[in-house]
Amino acid sequence: MGLTSAQDYYASNIFYVIALGLVKCSVTCFVASLTVKDTGPSRHVPRKEKLALYGVLAACVGWMIGAAVVVGLLCPWMSAHTCMGTVWTAPFW
Repeated sequence: MGLTSAQDYYASNIFYVIALGLVKCSVTCFVASLTVKDTGPSRHVPRKEKLALYGVLAACVGWMIGAAVVVGLLCPWMSAHTCMGTVWTAPFW
């Protein structure tokens, strides 16, 4: 059974949000690898910078999950634009 264009658009929006979130996490990890201090044989990241990077990473993951849930709440392919008993009269964006 094939997907309709509305379902394709719905799925592509979810995948886009997830991909964008993963890119943000990847950039955060890249910046974390650049902040390693060369202090001889034991290379480490200072505690404050590590805490800040973990905070940014947690914010990126939280954004990705939240945005995927918000996009996932839309059901554009259902009849009369009904989704879980609610009638949408105008698009969200």
